[in-house]
Amino acid sequence: MKIIYYCSTGRHTSVFMANLHLGNISLKKHYKSEELNSLKYFGGSSIEDEPLFIGIDNDNNEIYTLGIPKEKEIMRKLIENFLEIKSNNPQNIQTIDADKFSNPWIKLGIFLSLHTRFKGFARQLVVKGFEKYSSCFLTMAHS
Repeated sequence: MKIIYYCSTGRHTSVFMANLHLGNISLKKHYKSEELNSLKYFGGSSIEDEPLFIGIDNDNNEIYTLGIPKEKEIMRKLIENFLEIKSNNPQNIQTIDADKFSNPWIKLGIFLSLHTRFKGFARQLVVKGFEKYSSCFLTMAHS
């Protein structure tokens, strides 16, 4: 199975959750910026072209991230319909909207990184959102 974590940039919440899924980062209440910055692809330029391979989990599932800035539901359906047309079983792919588990600091930082030139400040807000307010990801992990 292929599991695609997607978010508005493909480089923040989706990368974090994919690495959490793979066990590259442990599940806890607070994270340090060094832990986040050590994650491969975390906080880089937005990606929208194709899924980015992150790794293979213990169940042999391929884990990817993808940036979908707008119309996420349409994009999810498009992926499933494309697989049906190509005779691939859409049940062999799972898509997870990582932005649903985000918090206001992360959302504000991502918005600023996409729509302003304050990239450094925006990154600080995103990291602060993960450092101090990661209870949203704890909720996701227990669901």
